[in-house]
Amino acid sequence: MEIVRFTENLSRASQQAFEFAGRFVSNKLPHSFRYFVCLNQSFDENPLEVNEHIYPDDVAKHGERVGPILEEEVVSLLCREGRVPEWIDVIPEQTDGTHLYFRLDCCGRFTDHDELLYYRDTDRSPFGCKSPVFPPRWSDGDERFDLNWHLHRTRK
Repeated sequence: MEIVRFTENLSRASQQAFEFAGRFVSNKLPHSFRYFVCLNQSFDENPLEVNEHIYPDDVAKHGERVGPILEEEVVSLLCREGRVPEWIDVIPEQTDGTHLYFRLDCCGRFTDHDELLYYRDTDRSPFGCKSPVFPPRWSDGDERFDLNWHLHRTRK
């Protein structure tokens, strides 16, 4: 995938996830986006296809969670030798009032063949827009919730 197209699709997916999150959360979501990238989130012990490649040292090299970083840093991190992750889930995770932070859960398998990408039937492949994490016992039709609810939970 060309870097320009990957960048456009990341922007498009971020905007769509922003709009989707706005249906559920009570926060005023800013249009300034930052990203936390979670690498190698897939099970990659099955044999690779001919046009698949993995980077097994990613977590050791970059850490389990990279960020927060800007869009261009996401592109630099995930576009490698013409290859991109086969799928990337875009999840609105938190806001500080200045930025909306997305978590990008990334497949560990990279490819340079579009037919191996997920979400090909959309205008944002390989990105899949996901909802924010819902609070426990929240259901559709309930009041909007604070996107940062999970940051305020007391850990036992």
